Amino acid sequence: MLFIDVTSINLPDSVTSIGNEAFVECTGLTSITIPPSVTLVDENAFGGCTGLTEVILPDSVTSIGNDVFAGCTNIQAITAPPRFLIRDIFPNTHPTAFTNPVSVSDYILK
Repeated sequence: MLFIDVTSINLPDSVTSIGNEAFVECTGLTSITIPPSVTLVDENAFGGCTGLTEVILPDSVTSIGNDVFAGCTNIQAITAPPRFLIRDIFPNTHPTAFTNPVSVSDYILK
């Protein structure tokens, strides 16, 4: 199911994983609140969400699938647990997929 017109998502604390392609191609999505109950973000969960500008992965996330944020060309800020590196969050995504990869202004590792 595509949620193309959705702009913001607040997942309840009862959610423990975000499934494969859960929000793929939700081009209007600009923000998502991932609760601390989530431990898994599966493959391509947010692939093609071109409106997404910020990613905050809570410390509870212990597993990230391939290409979770592939094609998310407008992300400006990333907050992630220290066990994940940028290559883990954006596997198989070439830097040219970003408008200006150097301008990922707030790459924060907790």
